[in-house]
Amino acid sequence: MVLINSTGAMVLQSMWLDRESGAKCYMVSARELSIAWRDTPEHWTWIPLDDSRFSESAELIWVCWLEIRGKIHSKMLSQGSTYTVYIVYKLADDSDGLNFPVNASLSVRGSVMACQVCLQRNPHMIHPEDVVLPHERVDGWMELELGEFVCEAGEDGDVSFGLSETECLNCKSGLILQGIEIRYKVLILTQQSGGGAFGSRRKYLHGEFSIQMKLVPGNSAGSVTSFYLSSGDGPGHDEIDMEFMGNATGQPVVLNTNVWANGDGKKEHQFDLWFDPAADFHTYTIIWNHKNVLFKVDNLFIRSFKRYADLPYPGAKPMSVHATLWDWDGSYWATQKGKVPVDWSGAPFVVSYRA
Repeated sequence: MVLINSTGAMVLQSMWLDRESGAKCYMVSARELSIAWRDTPEHWTWIPLDDSRFSESAELIWVCWLEIRGKIHSKMLSQGSTYTVYIVYKLADDSDGLNFPVNASLSVRGSVMACQVCLQRNPHMIHPEDVVLPHERVDGWMELELGEFVCEAGEDGDVSFGLSETECLNCKSGLILQGIEIRYKVLILTQQSGGGAFGSRRKYLHGEFSIQMKLVPGNSAGSVTSFYLSSGDGPGHDEIDMEFMGNATGQPVVLNTNVWANGDGKKEHQFDLWFDPAADFHTYTIIWNHKNVLFKVDNLFIRSFKRYADLPYPGAKPMSVHATLWDWDGSYWATQKGKVPVDWSGAPFVVSYRA
């Protein structure tokens, strides 16, 4: 879709509605982005691609100074929605210099969020945990997350995003840029993908953590949607879980809660949800302090796990926040103790999120 701005000029942006939520999503084309040296033929060239949303993409010949920036006005987005920003691209067969971390930034309401990302995985390098790596999409393009934000009610201003490497100044080539996508935040499970996840880059010691989710509709048996805190992997880790077991159509969704401390997780308590969590968004909350762990669904407290001197308690290790959607087909504690497999004919399975 080609949009027209208020001055009558052609603006190459693609817009669509998220299937589950109806939220507006966009891709800003490479032509609409500010790309350093893009009008210098020895550095960038414009090529047609049949599998692109747009008539042309930008191909990087070579640069040392890589800088790509763009923006979109918040009024164009769906208010009250959580969005993720991705750069969408391919790599030429002879690409070079793109397998090292570069800087990504996202600016909303004057607040700048920054992280490091890597455009090309390097099989001979172990990247730090906080470096975001790309993934291949089902359409054959690569996508790399630059950050996420909430479009607040009454929002009126630009959302700016970008990617740059202006310090190392190594030679870079072979990036084929379609654009930057602003997409409503969902997790998708297919037989090929094996699931999805996102989480916080920071860790927290105590606090109140909430998420709004609309779970997989229909027959979601064999899948598990989770919202949890974790100190990390390892035999002595701490974790606080809210896990939603996929269900056969018409059956209640089971919410499994658990508290892990020093690798001990034998503290499960399950609930049958009294509503359809796929019909609308509901709020799920974990409250964690030095005295107890509380679980809430909307405004209802459903469980309190108290700290006792003779029981392990997650009190000292900071934890990050995570949301996942996975195929737990065959696992004993999944749908009806693993007896009901995933029916992949109903894929993709989608969980939606919002602020």
